[in-house]
Amino acid sequence: MLFVILVLYIIGIAFILLSVFGSKTEGLSTKHTLYTIGSAIITIAIFISIGYAIQYLTAALYGL
Repeated sequence: MLFVILVLYIIGIAFILLSVFGSKTEGLSTKHTLYTIGSAIITIAIFISIGYAIQYLTAALYGL
């Protein structure tokens, strides 16, 4: 699960970097789309991370 979260972060950051440092031939709509997709992927990864942390903490508390 941790691997999936890391991959999502890397893909999201890659999309945002592509939108910022993309080739000059791309239109603004393409860059905006890449940025939006990257932001959405990172947002999903953040929520998965929060869920994973809550699950881990809950398991640790029940283990006490």
